[in-house]
Parts: sequence; structure tokens; C-alpha cells
Amino acid sequence: MIAPGRRPARVWPWTCGVILVAGWLCATFVRQERIFPYWDAAIYHNLTLALTDAFTRSPADGLHELRESLPEDYNSLFALPLVPGIMVAGERRLAFVLLVFVVYFIPYLLAGAWLARGLLPQHPQRSMLAGAVFIVATPACWYHVALGYPDIGGAALIAGCVLLYGRWRRSGRLRTLMLMGLLAGLAIVFRRHYVYAVAALFAAVLADVGVGALAQRGSARGRARAAAEWIGSVVLAAAVGWLTIRLILPSFFRQALASSSGRFAGWQQSVTDTMYSMVGTVGAVPLGLAAIGWLTVCLRGGGARAEFRILLMGTTAWAAAWSLHARQQPYHYPHWLPLFVALGLAALWLALREVSRRSLRLGGAVVMALLVFVGLVTGVPLAIPVATARALPRRLFPDPIAPRVNPAYDEVARLVTHLREIARPDDAILVAASSHALNFDIVRGAERTLYGRGGARLKVQQFAQVDSLGKLPTSLLLGAAIVVVAIPFQHHLAPDQQKVVRVLLDAVSGSWPIAADFELLPDRFTLGTPGTEVRLYRRVRPSSPEVSDDTTRRINQFVHGTPLDAPRWVLRSSPYPAEVTEEEAGRFRITAHPPRASEGARTVVELLGLRADRVRLTGWLSFFDERCAGVALLAGVGMEEPTVTLGAFAPGIGTEPFDAVVRRAAAGQVYLDLRAAPREPERIDFCTVLISELEAIPGG
Repeated sequence: MIAPGRRPARVWPWTCGVILVAGWLCATFVRQERIFPYWDAAIYHNLTLALTDAFTRSPADGLHELRESLPEDYNSLFALPLVPGIMVAGERRLAFVLLVFVVYFIPYLLAGAWLARGLLPQHPQRSMLAGAVFIVATPACWYHVALGYPDIGGAALIAGCVLLYGRWRRSGRLRTLMLMGLLAGLAIVFRRHYVYAVAALFAAVLADVGVGALAQRGSARGRARAAAEWIGSVVLAAAVGWLTIRLILPSFFRQALASSSGRFAGWQQSVTDTMYSMVGTVGAVPLGLAAIGWLTVCLRGGGARAEFRILLMGTTAWAAAWSLHARQQPYHYPHWLPLFVALGLAALWLALREVSRRSLRLGGAVVMALLVFVGLVTGVPLAIPVATARALPRRLFPDPIAPRVNPAYDEVARLVTHLREIARPDDAILVAASSHALNFDIVRGAERTLYGRGGARLKVQQFAQVDSLGKLPTSLLLGAAIVVVAIPFQHHLAPDQQKVVRVLLDAVSGSWPIAADFELLPDRFTLGTPGTEVRLYRRVRPSSPEVSDDTTRRINQFVHGTPLDAPRWVLRSSPYPAEVTEEEAGRFRITAHPPRASEGARTVVELLGLRADRVRLTGWLSFFDERCAGVALLAGVGMEEPTVTLGAFAPGIGTEPFDAVVRRAAAGQVYLDLRAAPREPERIDFCTVLISELEAIPGG
């Protein structure tokens, strides 16, 4: 019902005004930044530009670029709707952020505002406008857009799922629920961490249909039949979501299992700290006000609306799953909580409007507006100093997310200019720093910003910055021509979580034998603060096999605590990029690619330090891409041809084990030889493989 004299269309101009305010806030945020974008703040922009370049060449190239990105942790699907806008608006960061705002945030805001229509059913237009206003007034709903994250698109899909579920409960149409399953699957395809949001969605839906069926009137058999039918429909919707993921991201479930094995442990925190950071995303005061708002909804009978039940249960389920399993700071993961808070605040505001006593109505509205305004201006301090925002009691209001300013901006620009002057075209540059002031991606981003993407020519090496990823920088150090070292050690996580970066500083500036292969250049830079210094080391000669072996052993000891004389696998030859890292004491991981039989080259890794006559080799082999024709893994000793076949492997089966014994019948080291599938020895495209948990057991 609409108030007398009020036309329904009148809400849309106001909603458009709210959208314009939100866009202005995002644009102001970007204009106040002074950084060279890096890591997550840069990768989405870079992926979008790469996809745009591919589509500019030809539609076929664009689709190929998109398809090639699908197995990666960061795929380019989100960028597809942004490509036309980039072609028109250009590649500036502000243009990219505003495109993300238009393509993904506006649908999120409209979906949330449409959900809000039911907060005060007799005034749906007023409710919708209140929902839109409080979504913008809740910084956690939009500041990640200003930071360059497109993740809000997944939240828009989750909001769409909630709307579709409510429609299904009212209409009973199965296709509506199937569409919900499709959107849920697309949310995970869009950004993989939405698996938590989707799991919470289906947990809430199953609980709602189960309780709803049991609460029906009728016989126990009738209630059980209704429960079975509804739950079956939900399971069918989940199957649609699963099929969507399986068709678009066939390797998702295998990669998800790998991610759950401690890969992201470096970013994880305790359950308590995770819960505190969840509160910090929205602030204790707005969260408390939102809880009161939802209480008023329930007291007015709003719990009868399926959408609100799902929103309440889904938020609760997500909070439990995130704090117990993910255990990461959720500042740029707008899964459930921001919308829960925004609509709860809208509900409280609408409830205050219904208070009959004028003084209470006005007083409550003023106090609430003041508290929400404080949360907005301190949560995203665009008009006040960041220090002022941080002076408030922590977690009381949203933790401030300010426009980023790198104090080393000018010095990084000077460093990049100097590197371009001294680096030869093929010089590999390694940056032994991993802070928000200096890291390899900041150097890359600085060159692209200063000289344009087409003018960037420095070969700055990308490598894992956190120990839990299980990748060592050994091969990069041995191949580096210039090493950039920052003193004191620059880190963004606890130092004991970033030993893979710290070891580089010790290797070239300490007493390691490899340090003699480098010379310290006279040039000095700072990081914009007193007591910091950036030094450059240039390679003067290649590292000998003995020094290379010593460096490999020292890095393993520094990062993993492996004894210097422990057995180890080393890369001996490969015509394609390959890497050997130690997962844990005695177990190794190898990423490699087989050569074509006609190339006359071999991909070989050798076992050093184990002299037993019999060696049992165990491990697992998996593929990064299911288009590979297959590979064969063989083993041998010394210079002899391989004598043992560990297996012929093909994609599509998943991770496959191998277990075989190699007998040392001649002098030399045990080795592994990765080859193309014997039946198709020339088909090696897409055949990069991962050998994990590789273990050599003496005695067999």
C-alpha cells in the first residue's frame, strides 16, 4: 500500500540520487589515493585490461584469454562485462573503479533495496528508499569497490538468490528455485570465496524448508511428505549450482581441497580475532542498531517473509563458517554481514518513523542518524584525518578504510627510473621486500604507471610472498641479475610467516657463498621514512653448481628447518619453467611440463643426498588443465635410461598416486623423468603437472 497522494514512481529519482552519491564517494576515494596499485588492488584492473586487449585484437583472442584464465585462482569472468566500458572510457584506474560500481554495485544496491520493500509492507516505496540510503551509509557495502575489488558482484548474486527463494516460497514454481541454484553457482564461479556464502545460503534454505514443512497443519505423514518434496527441490537447486561450477570451472573442487590443506595459513588468525574483525567491518554500534532493527521486524511479523528468514539464518551460518574455517579478515568479503546491517538499520529507521510520540520519534531519528553518520565518515575517512577516525574506541564504529597513500611513492618512482637505466633487457630483477611500501608488484605497477603498459620493460620476478603457499624462491635467486633489498626487512604479515622473502636478504647481503656472486651498487634509496634504506645488488658471475646446491640447502634450512645434509630433489634440466619446493621435512612438490619427443630435451629432477641401494618413491600427480593428452612419469639412476615407470597419467581422474621402488644398479643419483604420453608424444599443450607429497624412502 502506498501513502495517499504519493506516486510509486517518485521513489526512483531519489534512488538515483543515492546511487550518484555512492558513485561520488567512490570517485573521491580513488582521487585521494597516492599509490602504485599492487597485489589485489591491481590484479583485477590488470586482468580487465588484458582481456580488453585480447578482445581488441579479435573476439577469438578474447574468448581464448577468458578460457585460459578459468583454472587460475583469479579468473577473468568478472571482467567480461567491463570490457566495452574500458574500450570507451580508457584504462585509467578511476574509469575501472566506476565501471565496477556501475556493473556490479548498482545491481547489489537495487537488489538490497528491493529486499527492503518488505520491511514496512504498508509503505514499500519508503522502505525501498531507506534500504538504498542505508546500503550507502554502511561503508562495508561499498568501500571495496573504491579499492578496486569486483567482489560485490557475487554479493549481488547472493541477494538475488534470497529474492528468488522468497518468490519460490510464494509461488512454488520449481524453475524459480533452479534459477536460484544457477545464481549460487555463478557466485562461486565469479569469486571462489563465495563458496562460504553459498554454503550458508543452502544451510539456511534447508533449515527454513524443513521447519516450514514440519510446522504445517495436517498428519505427520503429510508433513513428512511436504518436507521430503521441499528438501528434494532444494537439493535439485544445489545440483544445478554444482553443475554450473563443474561446467565452467572443472578444476574448482580439486583446487578447493588443495586450498583447505593450509595453503592460506599465513593469512589466518584465531577464531576470536576473526570474530572481532567481522565486527570491525561494520562496527559494534551499527551492528547493535541493526540487531534492534531486525528485532522490530520480527515483532511486527516480518519473520513470516521467507526472504528475511533466509537473510537472518544465512548471516548467522556464514558468520559461523567464516570464523571457524576461513579465519581471515573479512574486510573485502561482502558476503552476508554488510547487507544484514544495512537492512537492519533501514528497519530501525522505519520503525522510528512509526513511533506515535513526536519527541521520541524525532529524538530517536536524530540519535540514529548521528551514529550512522559517524560510522560513515570514520569508516571511510574522506573528509577527516585518518588519525581522528582511529582515535575512536576500536570496533565501536567500522574500522577505518582510508584512501591509500604510500610514503615511499616518490622514492619508488626514482628506484624504477634507475632500474630502467642500469638493467639490461634480459636482467631478471628480484625484490627482497614484501610490505605495503615496497614489494615486487609495487615496482611492476610503478613502471606501468610512469611509462605506460606498452613502455614497461623491467623483468621484475613474481614469487610467493608467504611460507604457507609452499613455494621457495631458490630458482629465482639463482637466475636473478639484480636483487633489490630493503632494510629493515619489509613484511606485511608476521616475519615468521614470510621467511621465503627474508631469506633473500640474508642470502645476498650476508655471509652465504652466493653473496660473492653479487656486488653492492653505490646507489641508495629510502622508503620515505627515517631509518629505511633500499640497496641494489648486481650479479657479477653465474653461480657455480656447488654454490647453487649450497644455496638450495640453505634456503630449505632457513624456511623449513631442514638439515643441510638432508636428501633433497633438485631440478637438473627442463626446456620449460619448472619448480621444486619442499612442502615439509622430507616431502617435496614439483611443478613441471614435459617436452615433446622431437625436441631432444628432458625434464629431469634429481635426488641428492640419499645413498641407499633401494629407494621407494611415493607421491601424487595432478593436472592444472584437463585438456592435456596425458603424461608419463619414469625413474632411473645416473646416466642410464629410466628403468621404472611410476605411471601413465591422464586428466579427468583427479589426483593420482604413484608408488614404486628404484634399485640402484649403477653409480649416480636417482632421478625422475617427466615425458609426454607415449601414445601422443608430440601433444604437450596444457600439460603442466603438479607432483605433490613426493617422498623418497630408503630401503623400499
